[in-house]
Amino acid sequence: MVGNATTPTKSLRAGSPQEHPCKPDLVVNVAVIGGTESPLSDASLLTQRLRQLLQDIKKGVQQESSSDAHSSREPCLRILSSLAQVNDRLAAHLGLGLGYELQCCLPTARGRFEATLPSPASRQEFRELLDKATAVFELDLDSATDSLTHPFAGETLLKHSDMLIAIVGGCSVQDVEITGTLVAHAAAAGVPVIYLESSAPHRVSLMENATPADYSSAHLYRVIHGVITHMSSEEEGLLLRYHAEAFQEGNPWILYKLLLQLLVPSDLKPSLSLNCSGPHPREHQGIFRYYFHAADALSIYYGDLYRSMSLLRNLLLFLATAGLVIGFYWGNWRPEWKDGIGNFVGFLIQAASLLGVICLARTNKKREWHRKYMDYRVVAENFRWAGYLHPLGLGRLEMALHPYQGGSPSWVNVHLRSVLRMAGLPNTSLANCQQQYLRDLAEGIEGQRDFHQKNAHRYEKAWRKIETLTETLFLSGIFLILLRVTFHFIYVNYPHNDLKRLKSLFNCLALFVPASGAFTNSLQSHLGFEKLKERSRVMANVFHDMTLHLDQLLAHQGEGKRVTYEDLQSLADKVRTVFLEEVADWRVFISSKAIAEK
Repeated sequence: MVGNATTPTKSLRAGSPQEHPCKPDLVVNVAVIGGTESPLSDASLLTQRLRQLLQDIKKGVQQESSSDAHSSREPCLRILSSLAQVNDRLAAHLGLGLGYELQCCLPTARGRFEATLPSPASRQEFRELLDKATAVFELDLDSATDSLTHPFAGETLLKHSDMLIAIVGGCSVQDVEITGTLVAHAAAAGVPVIYLESSAPHRVSLMENATPADYSSAHLYRVIHGVITHMSSEEEGLLLRYHAEAFQEGNPWILYKLLLQLLVPSDLKPSLSLNCSGPHPREHQGIFRYYFHAADALSIYYGDLYRSMSLLRNLLLFLATAGLVIGFYWGNWRPEWKDGIGNFVGFLIQAASLLGVICLARTNKKREWHRKYMDYRVVAENFRWAGYLHPLGLGRLEMALHPYQGGSPSWVNVHLRSVLRMAGLPNTSLANCQQQYLRDLAEGIEGQRDFHQKNAHRYEKAWRKIETLTETLFLSGIFLILLRVTFHFIYVNYPHNDLKRLKSLFNCLALFVPASGAFTNSLQSHLGFEKLKERSRVMANVFHDMTLHLDQLLAHQGEGKRVTYEDLQSLADKVRTVFLEEVADWRVFISSKAIAEK
């Protein structure tokens, strides 16, 4: 399934208007926490109960396979397990027999982990299951910690799971504590939990939204429906609209970029690539790269469209003012033409300009250019940072949304979760590749810092130029008004046809030049170069702080010090927070001070 999902990368070509963003495959990840074996267990009945649970989950997922949010390919189900206990391995065997994939998260390197298993038979079973797994993520944590019960392995499984099967009731106190903690975290995160008692008669219960209830297949199907497609009809429509978007050949909406290039010539481009260097295979990064570039291309298109149409609206308002000038003064300036012709032409220009403004405003409201631009930008940035964090096992952290995205859950979150489900666990050893991945992340953050530093300088220059031009036009308007008054008194005392024309010319200019100043002032206010400059300055400082933090982690590694998984989780939280601040449009940007203090 994952292999198929990477194929859209080959088909996403620039200038291919027939292409649409590919729908992700329907994938459901079921984490299993086996717990220690109970002496009161009935092996045959436990196997029967567990097989029935997995069959019910598979049936419930297949009923959702017609969801418009996913591709038409066969749904994929996965067992996520650490294979630490007998019941973990039992669930893995049963899942594989029912057509599930198996992905494993090991607290330590597989060889060292295998050595902790109690018998040759269990070690042989462990090796056989790893051979069948589509991904094995080796955390390789501190060897002083009990590898069978290290909480981070369970937490990592939970972060990547859609449902949790907890086989509870073992005799180990530590095992019960860790299982209880994970179940509590699952309930807090809204992950449905299926309890299966490890002691006979192996009762089953289902907890949804922290509320336990008796198990039934009908209840389970409702839960699965909520896990896969829980969103309002409005949000579902927005998701379908996204998948129906066509990649355009070229981008004709260059009015905004042309203005910016005229004000401040630059070849500035943001750092958008996902670094794929490193010693270990990253087959899942093809997924994130494809979905990033798909959303990025659409975001750039609608961003340019929205800004260019906003700029065009201001130009049309300026043109309406020009029509007013023509209507009032053309007849006086060209007396050989009748005054009515000048008024009629001026009226046509005004009417057409104002009609154009109304049409553009209505079209923007109907087609939601700004919302598309912001939504698709959020999607793209999520996938960009997920591409960096996924190899560390941290790509599935819940992503926050902009304040204006009031839908709960938003179609953005549904789409992100679908792709992250499809990616699953990284197939790598954290100890062997951690330093390279951190360097990749550091390079990405450094690129964004440089981008915002240059952008802040560019926006400041654009703002200064428009501000200077606006002041010049307003001062020229004052001067022209004085000339207009002067020529009016001269003409009253010395009426002459040439003086009349000069008076009419200064009348026109005294109206037109201040109107031009009002136009450039409205551009400054609407385009917000000053606010964008301040936002880029703040974001450059934020990325600088993150770069220092990453440099410190890399220095610790160079000194032979261990970077803990807590450090990586803290880093991921910061990255998740900062990416939202980076893409925040200034219209929903709360304050630079609040961001700077974080």
